[in-house]
Amino acid sequence: MITINNVLEVKPTIFPDGTQQVWNLDFSTLSAWKELIITWDYESDSEMMSILQLCDLLGDSYDLCLIIPFLPYARQDKEITNQTTFGLHSFAKFLNLLNVKRIISEDLHSDVGLSLVPKLRNSDFSVRNKLAEIIKDNNIKNLIFPDKGARDRYMEFLKYPANILLGEKTRDSLGIITSLEVRGELVSGNSLIVDDICDGGATFIGLMSNLDRSAGDIYLYVTHGIFSKGTDCLFNAGIKRIFTHKGEVK
Repeated sequence: MITINNVLEVKPTIFPDGTQQVWNLDFSTLSAWKELIITWDYESDSEMMSILQLCDLLGDSYDLCLIIPFLPYARQDKEITNQTTFGLHSFAKFLNLLNVKRIISEDLHSDVGLSLVPKLRNSDFSVRNKLAEIIKDNNIKNLIFPDKGARDRYMEFLKYPANILLGEKTRDSLGIITSLEVRGELVSGNSLIVDDICDGGATFIGLMSNLDRSAGDIYLYVTHGIFSKGTDCLFNAGIKRIFTHKGEVK
């Protein structure tokens, strides 16, 4: 979904040949602003053409800021071979074409995107506030990170005196998790699993099977929730509540 200043939703016209056009925007609404904030909650690659057209349409008349809560292709940040992809490199080329002043993402997964897109900035302000709110409201005593990357990414700004548990997972060549162990023991009180993304949820289900759930309730926070297999599998694994940057997932 694409919105402008959290007011105007951009819905392109789709023609019979499958092409699209962004047009007929309500300029009377837009004229009150000098800077336009385009928020792109990525749902599919088809939106890339909408974003490109939108920035071409507005970029010469307004200062544009593009906000992407979670950076698409951020996990494809390795070198290209026939067995792996570096999709972030290709996506960065697209971002560099956009007629915008700045691009902000709330979760970059890694610093590779910053090196590829000069206009890109990481702003974890909303993530930081959301996590602080969840921790305070749910009396969190344990923070659980699925891997070292998540721990390093969030503990950098999450200055919270909690008991830390760390997962160690092994994946095969297809990216499927083959083993997962948890280092550390839960102390009495509620726990929060923290990571940047949830796709099918196998990582978090694996964590739950390795945790002693008698210590308290266990919650999950991910910046971006795809939930390709739904959320029932996560709740059935014992997770009590699920949160994303948008709020609680029911």
